[in-house]
Amino acid sequence: MTAPQKLLTLDDIANLLAVSIATVRTWACREPHRLPPRQAIPGSPRLWRFHPAVVAEWLAGGMPAPMPRQAKSRPGRKRA
Repeated sequence: MTAPQKLLTLDDIANLLAVSIATVRTWACREPHRLPPRQAIPGSPRLWRFHPAVVAEWLAGGMPAPMPRQAKSRPGRKRA
């Protein structure tokens, strides 16, 4: 029987991608498509954990390109 693999945290993902943990947390909230598929932890929906094999496969496939940002409309009167 093999020992279970340790799941990776957001900090581990930041180290693998060579970006700050703040960047990874921002991606997790605003652009989750930029991170590998996460493993759901029962009873704690806010914890982000990743299987090492899935992360390695995701890295081999390349990171997805950022999605173009849409211009935010501002409330108020249109100016001429």
